[in-house]
Amino acid sequence: MPPTASWALALIPWLLSGIHLVQADWATSERTSILWLELAAEAGLSFSWDGQELLQRYRELTHAGDFPTVFPPGETLAFSVRIPLDSAWSFRLGTGMHRFRLDHTYRQQIEETHRRGERKIRAVLELHPIPTWLGVEWRPFQIQFRTYVHTAVGLVPLKLHWQELISSSLPGDTRSGGMYRNVWLLRPGIRVLLGTALSFDAAARGSLLEGLRIEAAYCFIPLRDALLSPVAVQLSPAPPLPEGPSQLSGSMVTLTLALVLQVPMVLP
Repeated sequence: MPPTASWALALIPWLLSGIHLVQADWATSERTSILWLELAAEAGLSFSWDGQELLQRYRELTHAGDFPTVFPPGETLAFSVRIPLDSAWSFRLGTGMHRFRLDHTYRQQIEETHRRGERKIRAVLELHPIPTWLGVEWRPFQIQFRTYVHTAVGLVPLKLHWQELISSSLPGDTRSGGMYRNVWLLRPGIRVLLGTALSFDAAARGSLLEGLRIEAAYCFIPLRDALLSPVAVQLSPAPPLPEGPSQLSGSMVTLTLALVLQVPMVLP
């Protein structure tokens, strides 16, 4: 008998024993409950934190005709964990970091009876919400492209930074600028989210990589603060201000792309 044939015959018992072990492993796994946690890393953009009441009032107070009344789009990074309850419902716990920054520079030519000069003003208003959300997620259809709805409530630590940097050639100028607010605040929040998941075929076999998700969310984080008071006292004559703090609207829309991993947890 050729050497190659003898080696092949010797391998047959070993292969049969390996098949027997694999079948035993599958039988054991069928008797064990496995909970698949879904871990998602998300990145995207945030829109529509408008702050129109505050920014419009600032424009009127300072006569800055070109001052914007909306925030430019910001960045979003987030992480979430889903715990499935059944094929349609899951708990979802998530946290994220958002950044909105309005940085605008404008010039004013001052011509008065006894003095004249130029004033250069740089206004910086920056918000860093870091929300933590807890809610439920509903997936009505179990297909490769599936749509789901998520609602949540949360607590939102928020860093507020507000300052003016002013250089002026006007003699005796009372507009000095300065750091007005640099504080952490805590606010409640609510979120409603609509998403679409693209699950990879390998996910059905217990792969680590579950799929990709595209999500659009609306968040409301109420925020009011007396940001205009330190500006108004520098103006001459000091204009009247509305009573109470100004509304810095907390409406925010986010668009994110998420990479989802699934991690097994063996239950008794």
